[in-house]
Amino acid sequence: MREESLSEPTFAATPQQWTPANRDDVFARKNVAKAAPHVSLEQYYSEAGPDYAAWSREFNMHFGYYRAGANPLNREAMLERMNAEVLARLQVEGMTEPRLLDLGCGLGATLRSFARQLPHSRLLGVTRVPWQVEQGRALNSAAGYCDRIAVLQADYENTALPSSSFDGVYALESSCYAQGVDKRRLLGEAHRLLARWTPCCR
Repeated sequence: MREESLSEPTFAATPQQWTPANRDDVFARKNVAKAAPHVSLEQYYSEAGPDYAAWSREFNMHFGYYRAGANPLNREAMLERMNAEVLARLQVEGMTEPRLLDLGCGLGATLRSFARQLPHSRLLGVTRVPWQVEQGRALNSAAGYCDRIAVLQADYENTALPSSSFDGVYALESSCYAQGVDKRRLLGEAHRLLARWTPCCR
């Protein structure tokens, strides 16, 4: 295979650089890019959500946490390790009934992981996706946690929940979809919702 066949023409190429062989390809790619439909976050996760069962039997919808010596092929263990790392950083040891909030909870896998570790916790998840609310509640009920975990449909950057009402607030993969490079709105909402001097984990 010739080396040039491995390179892709760019839209920035000048007409002098185009050859008859790559000109049609450049225009074809440009037209495909124009024709690609915009898919909202809500639509994407409604349609792709069931596929996450292949990623995680517990429906963890985030990346895993690798520690030296761990089996890199045991994805579920690394996903659960990520949940444990987040919980450790929330610093709720010694709290009788910690109130924790997941901003962008997906199907609630991290909340259920916390429920197993914190039998007296009060847990709330917020998601923008109606399908995730329905399915998350069903999974919580099946696990026996429907009285301890609540899932609400709301914008996790503007929840309208009472200020200073949680002992810990966190966001996993959902923070990637928050507005702005600095995630100012998401972090501002987390700060507003936290009780004083409590941690925020992102």
